[in-house]
Amino acid sequence: MNYPNVSSHTYYTIDQLVAAGRSMASAYQTVSFDLFDTLLIRRIHDPDLVKRPVARYISALASQGKRKISWQTVQKIRDETEKAQRLETGRTYEDQEACYPVFMEQTLRGIFGSDYTDDLLNKVTNYELHMESSMLIPRAPLMELVKELHLQGKRLFVISDVYLPAIHLKILLDRAGILPYFEDVISSADTFLAKASGRAFPLVQKKFQIDEKTWLHIGDNPISDGLRPVESGITSLVLKDSDEKFRKALIKRYHNYSKGRPFYRGRALQQLMLPLEAENIERQDLYREGFNFFGPMIGAFVHYLADECRRLGLTKVFFFSREGYTFKNVCDINTPLLYRDGDLPRTE
Repeated sequence: MNYPNVSSHTYYTIDQLVAAGRSMASAYQTVSFDLFDTLLIRRIHDPDLVKRPVARYISALASQGKRKISWQTVQKIRDETEKAQRLETGRTYEDQEACYPVFMEQTLRGIFGSDYTDDLLNKVTNYELHMESSMLIPRAPLMELVKELHLQGKRLFVISDVYLPAIHLKILLDRAGILPYFEDVISSADTFLAKASGRAFPLVQKKFQIDEKTWLHIGDNPISDGLRPVESGITSLVLKDSDEKFRKALIKRYHNYSKGRPFYRGRALQQLMLPLEAENIERQDLYREGFNFFGPMIGAFVHYLADECRRLGLTKVFFFSREGYTFKNVCDINTPLLYRDGDLPRTE
């Protein structure tokens, strides 16, 4: 077989990239994908925003044990612990990578002291993965390509530079419904060898016995997913999606405006609620009315109600009439997801 010259190609729409992937697929036996901002996109513009509810959760758990600590302090401790691990890793490896189970255990030990248990780490980890997965959406055109390549018998891998180890990434992929298509998942958190330095690609090549000439890599970073694979003899396709960049810039603007002008909280919420990728299908009029108006209205009220009950120490809420039944259902479904510490009133 004649193999194409090793090179990196950049595409500015996902449809262009997928078309290129299809046309080149016959020349390759192995295809690897970056995960975040490639296979999966986040509803939020800043992935670090996922950390805030986790910090609030840890703060609430600490308060149950009579340890008063604000979520802002929790976040600061986490950031400092992660930074320290990255600096320590950088003394041995080119990539200053971090590993979530390690720095989160250190964070929790620092906060809870002798009350720390492995069960506590599991609770926090599960909550963070829940929050992360709730923000992730598979990119529909790329998933069609993945399914086609899988049916053709290609070897498919996910390679990610992230502090979550592969076992956690597999949970996210499984919840997104796409894990079965991949032979394995590789994370820099497990080896501290990342795509950013190029060290990840020889590692994967050796472990899975891949011929570089038959390997195609797809991602969104021009260095980690473009230059570094080429340096290892791997052809790469890089996605610089202008539409996705605009979407994230818009929600970032609304988010920043909302800090000083409450009106933009609603606009930010509307932007975050937009159906993305395969979610964006034709709906009935009543569904759209509920999605655009009644859902946000009831959801915001129930959120406020739960906050007030927690603040005032109320232990039971009664919902009256037919309308009250709707509010009760929303409360019973949503509030356990928002307040995972379980400090909620009973409903009737």
